[in-house]
Amino acid sequence: MKLKICGIRSAAAADFCAKNGVDFVGLNFVKNARRAISREILPEIQKIKIKKVGIFQNSPLEKIERVADFVEIFQFHGDENPEFLAKIKKIFPEKKIWRALPAENLAAAENFLFADLLLFDAKNPGSGKLADEKKLKLAADFCAKNKKKFGIAGGINSENIANFKKNFPTAEILDTASGAENRGIFCEKKVAEIILNFKKK
Repeated sequence: MKLKICGIRSAAAADFCAKNGVDFVGLNFVKNARRAISREILPEIQKIKIKKVGIFQNSPLEKIERVADFVEIFQFHGDENPEFLAKIKKIFPEKKIWRALPAENLAAAENFLFADLLLFDAKNPGSGKLADEKKLKLAADFCAKNKKKFGIAGGINSENIANFKKNFPTAEILDTASGAENRGIFCEKKVAEIILNFKKK
């Protein structure tokens, strides 16, 4: 199981994650999003040795192409259909495709089994609200049945990450953004607590 800290907006934050054992950082490219990253700092973040995930939501292909060199993984949160993601995969065969969906929407998940990973989130991604655990368990069972890698996001923080790890042992990724922040700002102390509790046996 891997740990992802999303909403990274500075090289210092990415470097802290890299040096403390975080596996992935999420860089938000959603227009007008609160956690959107400035393109000017991307070259600096690119130098840091950690896997970088680009977060997109209904972004035009041109925007994805402009930042593709800065990330290894594309994560889609919008209304992107399977045809669009298949096109992205064809253009960028070396990139991984992650499809984020509400845990309630398993019907949609069936259309994205070609993605490298399904990320099950709460209804309002990035809000800090917990995803429905019963729905997450159904999603985990769905992925086991279809031999599909999956991750979990939605309200994960230092206080509950150990329980998520225990309750969803087959998840590939645990992902948090709000749990790594203090009043909306990246917080090294909170990230350190997340890492500590994530690594507990």
